[in-house]
Amino acid sequence: MFADSVVTFRGRPGKGDDLRMNRMMAPASVICVLLVIALAAMPAAAVNRSKGDYWTYTMSFDAMGYGASGLSTNGTLTYTCVDQDTIAIGGTSYDVNVMRISGGASGGVDFLGFEMSVTLGGFIYEIVDGMAFAKGDLFAWTNMTFGTGTFQLSSRTEIETMTTYYPPLLSGFNPSTVRLGDTWTETVESSTTTTEWINGTIQGSSAFDSGILTYTNVVASAKETVTTEAGTFEAFRITSTDSDGNSVVYWWSSKAQNFVKEDTYELGSATPVTTMVLKDYSTGSSISLALVAALGGIALVVALVVLVLVLLKKRKLMQYQPPQSPPPAQRRQ
Repeated sequence: MFADSVVTFRGRPGKGDDLRMNRMMAPASVICVLLVIALAAMPAAAVNRSKGDYWTYTMSFDAMGYGASGLSTNGTLTYTCVDQDTIAIGGTSYDVNVMRISGGASGGVDFLGFEMSVTLGGFIYEIVDGMAFAKGDLFAWTNMTFGTGTFQLSSRTEIETMTTYYPPLLSGFNPSTVRLGDTWTETVESSTTTTEWINGTIQGSSAFDSGILTYTNVVASAKETVTTEAGTFEAFRITSTDSDGNSVVYWWSSKAQNFVKEDTYELGSATPVTTMVLKDYSTGSSISLALVAALGGIALVVALVVLVLVLLKKRKLMQYQPPQSPPPAQRRQ
C-alpha cells in the first residue's frame, strides 16, 4: 500500500509530489507510534467476562477434614458465563455476571458398601469487573446406596440452597490492583434458604439461616507457580479466614482471569476438605490479549516501514542530480 501510493516515482519528483507524500505519511506515522505506545502502556485489566467463557475444575472432597475416614468423592465442576444482569441486595443494585454451575462427583466408602453420586447445577452471580460473590442459587442431586444384595438401601436427595452476601463476598479483592503482601478485612452478612427433598418428597418447610462473619484476607508476599492440567500459572495466593476459624486459600492468575486452585479448610482441619484445580478454560479476554499483541506487532512493523520509506525518499532526493544545461557557446553551435 505505502510503496504504490507514496514512493513510486515516474520521472522527476517535484515539490508538489513531496508535499503530497509528506501529508500522507505524517498522519500514518503518528497513528502507528501512538498505537504502539498505547498498547505498551495498557494496565493489567480487571476481570472481563464474555458470554461463553468457561473454567472447568477437577474437584475432590475428603471427609478426613471432618474427622471421618474413608469417605471421599471426585469429579469436575464448570463455571460458564451465560449472561449479564442487575440484582438488588440489601437495597443496593449490583451489575453481575451470571455464571452457570454444572458438574458432578462420585465416591463412597468401599468397605461399608456405601456409594454416592452427586450432580451439581445452578447459578452464581459475580460482580462485574471483580471476583466478588453476590448471590448463589445452587442445586445438588445426590443418589446414595448402602449395603449390597437384598440388604441394599438407596435414596435420592435434592437440596437447593439460595444464599445472598451483603456486601458481596471478596469485595475487597480487585484483580487489577492487588499487590503482594496486601491485607484487608470484610464484614459480610449472609442469608441462606435451604430446601430438601428425599425421593421426591419435600422435607418440611424451607430452613432459613443468617449470620454475620468477618473475613481476614492476606495476599502472600511472593507469587507462586501453580501447575495444572490447564497449564502453568504465576499466581497470587490469597488466604481468607472467617471469624469462625474456617478458611479458603485461593490462587489467582491474571492469565486465566480466575482462580487456578482453591483449598477449603474447616475449623481444626489439617487437610483441605475440598480442593479444586483448573483443568481447562476458554476466555474472550485471552483472545483479546492475543489480538492486542498482534495489533501491537502490526503497528510496530508499519511504523518501521514508514520510517524506512522516509529515509529512502530522503536518500533519493539527495542523490537526484538535475541535468546540466549546455554552455551558451555550445547552444549557438
